[in-house]
Amino acid sequence: MILTLEEAKAQGIKIAGTEPYSEFVVSTKAYNTKNSDFALDIQYLLNKTLNLSEYSTELIKYLTIIFLIFPNDWQGVNWTERKYYKKSEKKFYIDIKFPDYEKFCNATKQEALKIMTEQTLRGTEKFLSKVKGFQFEKFYGDLEKVFSEMF
Repeated sequence: MILTLEEAKAQGIKIAGTEPYSEFVVSTKAYNTKNSDFALDIQYLLNKTLNLSEYSTELIKYLTIIFLIFPNDWQGVNWTERKYYKKSEKKFYIDIKFPDYEKFCNATKQEALKIMTEQTLRGTEKFLSKVKGFQFEKFYGDLEKVFSEMF
């Protein structure tokens, strides 16, 4: 039996690509490190505990944080820290470069998560603190609280 999209939704069947977007997306561009997978733990935590509408009702609906994790002597694409904004979609992106590749690669899961939280705080302060219309101080305080409860 073949179901229409509407019938499948009515029966509670999840359809890939039809779920609402997560407000927070945490991803990596990394070279050869298993610890980069822990970005999903940070993403889950942020989506579970924070709501972007509390800090910006019209400006930012989605925040994507991309961790750049490459050796210091990396000869490939020169990824740099930056921010960019897709105004029509209300999506704000932050690329955060990790300063100590070896330390991160050799870290335990808890240590890797701690490094990720530290870099998230540093990157959001660097890029979101200057965004007009975004309640950065409130967001940053809530972010610190969420991360402190994690450890």
